[in-house]
This record gives sequence, C-alpha cells and structure tokens, in this order.
Amino acid sequence: MPFQRLSELVERFRDLGVTRILCKRLSENDNSKQQIYLGGSLEALQLLPYRNVRGEPGTKRVTFKADLSFDWIDSSGHVAKAPSAKLILYPKYPEVRLSGFLHGCSIAPSKHLQPLPREKRTGDGPDGRVLFLAVTNSDSILAYLALRGEAVAREIEELHLAGQLPEAGIFLDVPVMRDRRQALLAKLQEIHSSGWHSSRRLNSSRVAIPYAAQNGGGYTLEALFGIIPNGISAPDYLGWELKAYTSGRVTLMTPEPDAGYYGEKGVAAFVRKYGHQTGDDTLYFTGLHRANTRCDASGHTAV
Repeated sequence: MPFQRLSELVERFRDLGVTRILCKRLSENDNSKQQIYLGGSLEALQLLPYRNVRGEPGTKRVTFKADLSFDWIDSSGHVAKAPSAKLILYPKYPEVRLSGFLHGCSIAPSKHLQPLPREKRTGDGPDGRVLFLAVTNSDSILAYLALRGEAVAREIEELHLAGQLPEAGIFLDVPVMRDRRQALLAKLQEIHSSGWHSSRRLNSSRVAIPYAAQNGGGYTLEALFGIIPNGISAPDYLGWELKAYTSGRVTLMTPEPDAGYYGEKGVAAFVRKYGHQTGDDTLYFTGLHRANTRCDASGHTAV
C-alpha cells in the first residue's frame, strides 16, 4: 500500500539519514526512454551529489556523465540500489537528465516510468506523478515515485498550489523537519560540534580541496553544507542564504542593477562606458558606491 501521507514518507526518509528532499512533478516526457529532465542549466549539479565526472564523445559534441549512488524505496519502505543511475549533461542545449535509473533494481517502479504510446499522450504539463529525490548524509540519493491520484501526490500538488513549497530549480523543496529553521540550526550545530575545520572549497566534482584566500571562511562553510561555489541567486540551504562574516559589510541580496544603463545595455556595455583601465588593457568597475554620494574610486555617483 502506498504511503498515505506525505509526513509518513518524510519520516521514512529521515530514518534513512536524509538531509534534503527534492521532488519533481513529472510530465509525460519524463520516462525511461526520454530520461528524466532535471533542468536547462547546471543548477541540478549543485543540488544532487555525484561522482566520477567524465566526457564521452557523442555524434557531434561531447556529453558529460556522472555516476550516482542511487536507491529506490518502495511503498513498504524497502530499499534497493539502481546501479546504473547517472546524470547526463548535454552542453549543446544545455540540459541535465537522469538516466539508467531503473536498470538492475528489483523494486524500481518500471511500469510507471515507461513512455506512453502516442495516441495516449495529452500534453507537456505535469501528469500527476511526483518523483522524490532525497539526499542522504552519505551523499547518496533515495528515490520514490508517487503515482497520480495517490495521497502523497495530491498533497504535494495542494502544497504547491498554496505556495508552501520553495522552488529549487525545477524541483520543489520538501522540509525534512517540520521547522526549516530547526533543520538549519541542527546542521550548524553538527558542524560546530565536529571541531575545527581546515579552509577548503568544493571543486566542480564536489571534491573538497584546500583553499587559503581571505574569503576561505565562506567557502569552507559552503563546503561543509555540500555547496559548490556558484553564482546562483537562489538560497543555499532549505530557503536560507548562508553568509560568513569577515568584514564590515554583508551582502544580503544580489547587488546587480536591473534598470538604468546597466539593465538596458548589459554588463559589458556598462563597464566599457564607466569602467577604468588597468595596466594590462583590462577594464574594471570597482569601488563602494552609496546612493547620492560620489565614489572616489570611480568618480561616479549612484542614484
């Protein structure tokens, strides 16, 4: 029998060491043949743990693949590995897809992830199925499929329509704990209790490497949360933005204009017009600009 409430599924995930639960409302194109679409950017690579990144020549361009530690859980809570699961990055588009997620797994919901015959297709929107991808504290992924009409799928739809589930790329972010603030504090407490940490950052393959620059505190905190350095404006963890305090200023929002000359012409045109030359034929726009106060470094006034 399927889980009767979302809270029952979340509790089972918690028992299995899950630290974050993402879910995707599937469409007809999300199936074993066409693979499962995880986004038109690299943001999925930030959200899901992977390893062994490699390039593989395609017909015209190289595609990149990365292995996953991927298990399915069934409606009884049993767990079984899908050994061939992987992420595939198609740089041409770009897009990331989940592949090999059924092969070799006895409890995978294969029947419900097959492509529909053309005459039974109805459209491109969500079809009622919900795929859960839960990340564990050992960097593995636990997957569960809630079918159309089941209680868990209906509950996700209701929460989504009510705006109660934050978005993370193409995913919805389901709280592991009832209180997201509690979850954040629990993670910070875990990091604090484990003692001193050497300065580090995660590289693109999610491997921690030494990092000795002045901003190492922020990178180290992100690394301990499993976050790869990125320019994504979305919150870092469960709707919270992580900040390390090292100076008199803390950036709480993206300090990038969306209007004026910058917003109309773009960053390149702005820097060409207002930037200053350095000795190596490079243009920079730097300096602390406060509203209605001339900046000595650039000679300009922000209004």
